[in-house]
Amino acid sequence: MSDKKDLNATLIDAVENGDTAMVYRAVEQGADPACITPAHIPPQQETDEHYVIMRYLFSVGTDVNFAGFDEGILMTFSAYRGQLRYLRLYLEAGADINLAQPMNGVTGLHVAVQHNLPDVVRFFLENGANVDQACHDDAPTTDPGHVYGETALHFAAAGADRVIIETLLVHGADRSAKSSRRETPLDYAVRNGRSPDVQQLLS
Repeated sequence: MSDKKDLNATLIDAVENGDTAMVYRAVEQGADPACITPAHIPPQQETDEHYVIMRYLFSVGTDVNFAGFDEGILMTFSAYRGQLRYLRLYLEAGADINLAQPMNGVTGLHVAVQHNLPDVVRFFLENGANVDQACHDDAPTTDPGHVYGETALHFAAAGADRVIIETLLVHGADRSAKSSRRETPLDYAVRNGRSPDVQQLLS
């Protein structure tokens, strides 16, 4: 058992440091790829080495849909950073495009909208994301704050560029969707002082 733990620790270190050769060696010697979670995979590292490592790990048993880490899931981490290359890799590895963070129900689409990333928003929608998937009711976020059953359109109405709102609407977003506080996207737009043309778009 201690040997297995040591090998897993070696694998984790190798992943975090982008040591491709050591990753291969640790797995070949018996390390369990399932021990690697979003807590250990650093998608902020945009190197070719990390990309190769992640692709390899998914092929040998690392769970691309692991959702037991409170800080987030791979899809939301890479959506936040606008990493389309990684998001494509996750889908190739079998990622659920609608997978949500267990603590609050936030999806990659929600994150892309919140951070005003139109290319990432389009990626999610073009790959089958549920445009009206709602967050949990009164749940904490990793930033100070809470979510209250909002859809992506609620978040867009609060502050995203008009092009993101239009993209969501083209993909069927429900203007009448209500949060757990019974507010529509238009209510969010009004409260956040959005321009009359944006408010008209949501009416």
